[in-house]
Amino acid sequence: ALLMLWCLASATAMAGEAENDWRYRFSGGTAVEHFTNDYGTWGGLDLSLYLRGSKSTTYFVNTSLWERNDGLGAIGSIGAWLDIAEPLYTYTALSMGSESVHNPLFRFDHEFNFKLGQARRFVATAGVTIVRYHDDHYDLMPFPGLTVYLDNWVLGYRLQINISNPGEVISLSHRGWVEFGREGHHVTTLTGLFGKAAYLDVDPAGRSEVSNQSFYAALRHTNWIGDSWGLYGEVNFLTLSDQYQKVGGILGAFIEWGQVTSAMRRQSWQR
Repeated sequence: ALLMLWCLASATAMAGEAENDWRYRFSGGTAVEHFTNDYGTWGGLDLSLYLRGSKSTTYFVNTSLWERNDGLGAIGSIGAWLDIAEPLYTYTALSMGSESVHNPLFRFDHEFNFKLGQARRFVATAGVTIVRYHDDHYDLMPFPGLTVYLDNWVLGYRLQINISNPGEVISLSHRGWVEFGREGHHVTTLTGLFGKAAYLDVDPAGRSEVSNQSFYAALRHTNWIGDSWGLYGEVNFLTLSDQYQKVGGILGAFIEWGQVTSAMRRQSWQR
């Protein structure tokens, strides 16, 4: 269960201003993750399709397939970014996974994003994530955040509050990212997350709280080769104290086609 929380940490949406006007975007990539314990080495396939329905909406569907130590697993997601009013836009997503200790039964994400300042360079975020697993374990994760847009730079921070049930065990983690580049040319993103992952362990001997110090880092680069296609890659590292360490890599490609009538905000489509 804890592993799935960290694997899904990068699924959160960020937004800015668009540099190109594609209507459809399809991306596909492969991933490899190696663990230091009995989890072994995993291989995965990730496919995503994005549709800009209008000037103010973007929809997506995503599927991820993983060959793990317990067999083949899958997660499917649908979601959307919606402009509600000039200073406010939302992000909503729903995910469901096949039966596995590593997958959620379902996951729900929702964010309110408020553009602040005269130039709208600041975005304040208030959101919540709800994850239910295939056993009696579920997590409620409210989070505040702030993102700053400075020409070709984007800086972001979120305080993630995890309330693990049963037991209502509370832990905190901090997520920050730095992004440089411009869509249509190249974008490089460095993401870091650290904090505690805590939950209540229930076994025949009784209940005990488990708390692990965690650290995650990822470096991702996206490069447009032509006007409407390109490549992306990522290296990442995760350590969960007293549990395991993980190193991973992602390599993929994307293609864009169609056209909307005016530029729309840029969506960070890392999955």
